Amino acid sequence: MAGQTYAEAASETPLYAELVASWTASAATVPGIPDTEWQRLTSYQSFLREVESVLRDLRPHRAPDMLRR
Repeated sequence: MAGQTYAEAASETPLYAELVASWTASAATVPGIPDTEWQRLTSYQSFLREVESVLRDLRPHRAPDMLRR
């Protein structure tokens, strides 16, 4: 498998091809294929959304009236 891509190895190895098909069908991560969910979660845009959400929640003017007493 040295020097081959996973797709090339899968086409030459029936067992691996079956595993790839099974993993893909169950939306699991497949070695050698980018994981779109991981890329989305670790993206800069996702980080900005999280930071903005936390900062919005921490603003004192958004606290319930009972906490201001």
